[in-house]
Amino acid sequence: MLSQKELEFLRSPENFNSNYKYFLKHQIKNKVQALQNELELLSDAGFLNNLSEKSES
Repeated sequence: MLSQKELEFLRSPENFNSNYKYFLKHQIKNKVQALQNELELLSDAGFLNNLSEKSES
């Protein structure tokens, strides 16, 4: 889901200049928001519950 640069940023943000940090933070926040929206849809549709039930079996 995250690009290699985004992962590198999360591991070592001090290695990036302030402008690029701002850009990467913005990109990560957008991806997290999209993922949260998708997880909510999956949960509402019952898919997340089904996954946890299968892993318990």
